[in-house]
Amino acid sequence: DPGQEPLIYQKKGRGSGFKKHMLVNYTIQKKYLVARLYYPVTIYRQWLGILAGALALILLCWFPLPLPDSVKKALGIILPLSAPVFCFWIVERFTDNSLGGIATAELILNVIVYYLFFGLLYLLCYYRKLSTTIGILFFYVAALANYFVLAFKGSPIVPSDFKSAGTAANVAGNYTYAIQPVFIWNAIFVLLFLALTWRSTTEKELTLKKRLCVGGVILVLSMVLGYFVVEQKTLKQYGIKNNVWDQKKGYAKNGFFFGFVLNMNSLVRKKPDNYSASAAETIAEKYAERFANEKTSKTKGRLETPDGRRPNVIGIMNEAFSDLSVVGSFETNEDYMPYIHSLKDNTIKGNLYMSIFGSGTCNSEFEFLTGNSLAFLQSGIIAYTQVVHDRLPNMTWLLKEQGYEGNYALHPYLASGWNRPTVYEYMGFSQFLSEDDFDSPLMYRKYISDQSDFEKIEELYENRTDTEDPFYLFTVTMQNHGGFDKVYSNFPHDIQITDSHKNTQAEQYLSLVKKSDDAFRQLTDYFSKVDEPTLIVMFGDHQPSVDPTFYDGLYGKSVGELSNEEILKKYQVPFIIWANYDIKETEIDKMSANYLGAWMMKEAGLKISNYQKFLLKLYKKIPVINAMGCIDKDGKYYESGLDTPYRQRVEEYQILQYNNLIDTDHVVRSFFDLKEDESDKVRSQ
Repeated sequence: DPGQEPLIYQKKGRGSGFKKHMLVNYTIQKKYLVARLYYPVTIYRQWLGILAGALALILLCWFPLPLPDSVKKALGIILPLSAPVFCFWIVERFTDNSLGGIATAELILNVIVYYLFFGLLYLLCYYRKLSTTIGILFFYVAALANYFVLAFKGSPIVPSDFKSAGTAANVAGNYTYAIQPVFIWNAIFVLLFLALTWRSTTEKELTLKKRLCVGGVILVLSMVLGYFVVEQKTLKQYGIKNNVWDQKKGYAKNGFFFGFVLNMNSLVRKKPDNYSASAAETIAEKYAERFANEKTSKTKGRLETPDGRRPNVIGIMNEAFSDLSVVGSFETNEDYMPYIHSLKDNTIKGNLYMSIFGSGTCNSEFEFLTGNSLAFLQSGIIAYTQVVHDRLPNMTWLLKEQGYEGNYALHPYLASGWNRPTVYEYMGFSQFLSEDDFDSPLMYRKYISDQSDFEKIEELYENRTDTEDPFYLFTVTMQNHGGFDKVYSNFPHDIQITDSHKNTQAEQYLSLVKKSDDAFRQLTDYFSKVDEPTLIVMFGDHQPSVDPTFYDGLYGKSVGELSNEEILKKYQVPFIIWANYDIKETEIDKMSANYLGAWMMKEAGLKISNYQKFLLKLYKKIPVINAMGCIDKDGKYYESGLDTPYRQRVEEYQILQYNNLIDTDHVVRSFFDLKEDESDKVRSQ
């Protein structure tokens, strides 16, 4: 009954949990309540079992096996032969993947991979015991790495994680890693298996005949595996495909190996179909001519200043800043975003669709600043560490061409993250300031607050040497960064969830959002007293990786039951454009991050590049295009821009992006910059 405590049923015996139809307001729901109940006695049994396993391990190490020689000889054959299957089980067990949830085709192919790996080790090491030991330890370490990465960012390890390992290490210390019983059980299982292997009868060195046999088997397995891995279309026929929406779910279905392999394309720069430097030049010339011939009569932009002066531009990408009510409604003791929700005068608000969830911050700033889209890059890619290796056309260069000064990049954390010092040089920022440039900042949890970050903006503005030209700064905040499972003495949870969605991680996050809202009020109060016209755009980089059960509760069902369109709600954040002068207020329902920079510059009456003009034309047709899919002007969702009625325009976008981002020796500079430098003209082959 409403207002009463929930009724909990107890089921005797072992099983996967108790299942019963949910009854909400006396109405049976088409879903199950699944509960696992843990009692102290269960925990005691776990640790008693662990102690028993540890004792058995000690006995195996100190005393020989009390078994006949024939049995020990059989074990010496059986254990190495079963080691690949054992490793497969251990790896999946580490991330709580049920082998029953892996389809037959995936299971067989995964096991083949393990046998292939152990076979190669056998050929190299000559001895079964040595190859078995090396193989088991290798996969144990791989599973262990995946276990911690999963705990760190909420999704399993992917190839690009190795590229961004430095950044991950910077913030890893701020997360809590609970050592679950499975962690210790797996270590005991591995050590017991190895102890039994080494206590079995020693085999002779691998003979040439046996090596040839093993080599033949490996060759056959390699051909079978290569066929499936290289021809990913064949994999899809068996239902094996990369789940870009939920990597954890994809790994659970495909197994660790294929989950990892299907993300290997993130390390490969795939050239668009029909791409060539001359093709990019042809497209650029076509649109340049078209834009030149368009009528020059111009209506006043919503962000233009009354006297035509160029406004100061301050860009704020606020870490994990979002309004979680877009996923599902919930009640709190007070509004967690009161100032932004109340803003109306001289304000433009909207919904911004991002390409990432929970992590990968630099990908969002990459889309905003460059106008490029992760829709055309491989799943799991980190643009700053894997793609950007040369001068990159973006909003900063365009503003500098129009006389903007300052041109600061600001990030109140470690400068080394995401290769920013190098990338910001490629992007044209004059100076990059990090946490070392803050004196005694206000800290929330272990991060510099938005309040101190915004005060640094005010300080840089006040101390600028050139006051004749407009000021430009772009900051990426840190206050709301993930890791919401710890309690901090310097940060109380002011925001409390007052309905059935109550969740301590979500409450910590929402309390941080409230602090961001307060800091934004302070910043706008400051610039409202400034005489120079100033434009501030703020948006979140992604939604937070809080407890997944909180999201499940907002959706009313588990992630596995969601459609792609429903999952898009997790990729939606707010954006706010505020001015200290009169602008036309409005709200924008849908826009993806790759359009926002160009849209803001055009509305402010600033000069924009032909590439930005191209983007704004595409925006009218497809207002949302990101790594998760597309939404066209009629609100229809597509998995890919190439599936839309505007395929040709999307293909042109893809070619132009490859030209400015990857094929940097042949960039059509005149299309991406405001003025053409003869030395930068395309050098077509």
